Amino acid sequence: MGKEDNINTNDKVTIANPKPLSSQLKPTTKSRLKSKSSSSSSKKKTNTKKRPIFSSPLVNAHTNDAAVNPTKDSNDEPNGTNESDRTGTDQSNGSKRGRFVTARDVEEDEEEKRLTALIFGGVGGGIDREVEDGADGEEDDFDEGDVPTKDDDGDALFEIDRTSTNTTNPNNHNDDDDDDSKTNDRSPPPTNQSIQSDNSYDDQSESPSQTENDTAAWIDEDDETLTVSLAKSSNRIKKLRNSMTEDVVDGTDYRNRLRERFQVTSSASARTDWATVREEDSDREEDGMERSNLALKLLSSTKPLLSTSTTLSRRLPPNILEIKRQPDANQKNVSQSAINAVQFHPGCNGEEEEEKPLLFTAGQDKTLRFFRILEGGERSEKVHGIHFPNLPIRSASFLGKSGSVVHSGRRSFFYIYDSVAGKIDKVPRIAGRDERSLEKFTISPDGSLIAFYGNDGYIILVEAKSKLWVANMKMNGSVRAITFSPDGRFIFSSGSDGDVYKWDVRSTRCIDRFQNEDGTITSALSSTSQYLAVGAESGVVNLYNNDSTVSAFERRTPSKSIMNLQSSIDCMKYNHDGRILAMSTKRERDSMKLFHVPSQTVFSNWPTSKTPLGYAWSLDFSPRSKFIAIGNDKGLCLLYKLSHYNT
Repeated sequence: MGKEDNINTNDKVTIANPKPLSSQLKPTTKSRLKSKSSSSSSKKKTNTKKRPIFSSPLVNAHTNDAAVNPTKDSNDEPNGTNESDRTGTDQSNGSKRGRFVTARDVEEDEEEKRLTALIFGGVGGGIDREVEDGADGEEDDFDEGDVPTKDDDGDALFEIDRTSTNTTNPNNHNDDDDDDSKTNDRSPPPTNQSIQSDNSYDDQSESPSQTENDTAAWIDEDDETLTVSLAKSSNRIKKLRNSMTEDVVDGTDYRNRLRERFQVTSSASARTDWATVREEDSDREEDGMERSNLALKLLSSTKPLLSTSTTLSRRLPPNILEIKRQPDANQKNVSQSAINAVQFHPGCNGEEEEEKPLLFTAGQDKTLRFFRILEGGERSEKVHGIHFPNLPIRSASFLGKSGSVVHSGRRSFFYIYDSVAGKIDKVPRIAGRDERSLEKFTISPDGSLIAFYGNDGYIILVEAKSKLWVANMKMNGSVRAITFSPDGRFIFSSGSDGDVYKWDVRSTRCIDRFQNEDGTITSALSSTSQYLAVGAESGVVNLYNNDSTVSAFERRTPSKSIMNLQSSIDCMKYNHDGRILAMSTKRERDSMKLFHVPSQTVFSNWPTSKTPLGYAWSLDFSPRSKFIAIGNDKGLCLLYKLSHYNT
């Protein structure tokens, strides 16, 4: 409806004529307003122009009054008046009454339409459909005093029964829908659905009682202390009243009324079923939340992302390390000199290789030996060995996960031995370099690059596949230690000047440099994604945060300084998950320590004074840290089992 009248839909309305309006919509003429004498005697019609009008209780009231109560002039006429004079007088009075009704006809007709719309909401009849179509969509304030309650003769037009305020008129819901759809400029035009009857409402929409058990997504606690005045609010808020005299309600009641009205009015004009969460969608959302939480937990830790070991979820206890000695790895073929290099094969191609890892030893006796480690107290099996008559081996390492081994000594050449194919490649020299000794080198994690310790502070990069020189990187002082980052993108180096350099492998440029706080010559380096361990000749090992948040070329402060060893750090290496740092020196007997990285404490129970380590020259962890192998000066490869990584 164009104009909005706020009338209580629960009030009972009684009309003088109880017949429906449709039964009263029959054409009539204004000649019915003639006097009783004029109709019975002359049967003449007035000169007023005929036109069909709609009959209504208001019009009927006036016509009945005119018929029953003659005018004052006709009652006062003398008895001697002839019939023709009376007829003329009646015609004149009838003409006046006709003009009076004609002037008021349109006004009363409009008043009838308005009252019908107020009472029935524009659903029951066709009269107010014309009014609804011509509505301008504006809202006017409604006052009970504006509604006429009596006609011109003082008779009551209707009565309002306020004894029942809890009865709800279902037609009001559709009326509200029409009002909301017209007052909202962005809403679609009203459709047949918005003016359906009560039966269609029950079939197609959901009643408020069906949604009483729905749980709200969010509830404001302040609603309980809130009070709202319905009478002094806007016209839409006034519709929430249960009676015309109702004014202030509390926040909870106000919220429930708003929810009920939204469910009633919005279901006909706007779809809200898309917001209903189905059970399968809810389960899918919960699964997504669980995966998100697991991903957040994984990314916020220092654990390797690609590891599938079940031991990662177990916490490594600090201070006390459960460790057991196993038969020596090279018990079947002991080296004839100190073991300069010992390493497990980094790749496990199956469960068998993980349970029985492959290990090699190399030293000054010029022999490279391979062993298969067995569990259960059994002695390790020797796979095979190869002797190089002209090369005392100082350094040796696997090329990534391949079966090839690079080994070198104090010579200008080096060897690459393919243990799978049984092929030996000798590289006589590095093109463009005149180093007389290539005794020390470091292999990248993927085995694609070899970084040799060159003269005068040069780091020489050689491609392992082509065995050709790639690039040089120059640092101050002499090179004493080199290590790659776990992802192989960076190289850390240090030397006689005590500075630590960080190099970008692709550009071969120095991207960071800082002074080691110890201040002495650096002798060993080891890196994880979180920490960089720097060992010095003074026996101090400093741990630095190894992340991108640290500014480059600025002074660094170590997060931890380990001072348990008193001589130069010769060997230093992290285990596979970075939770254990092993460090040793070959200048003192039984000088080796294992450091618990999470708690930044040294394991106190091992090694002890009775542990027969000797002079540790080399060490390495197995791929899953089940074993730790230590090569000493007597040619023995001691083997220990870490119980934490074997359960």
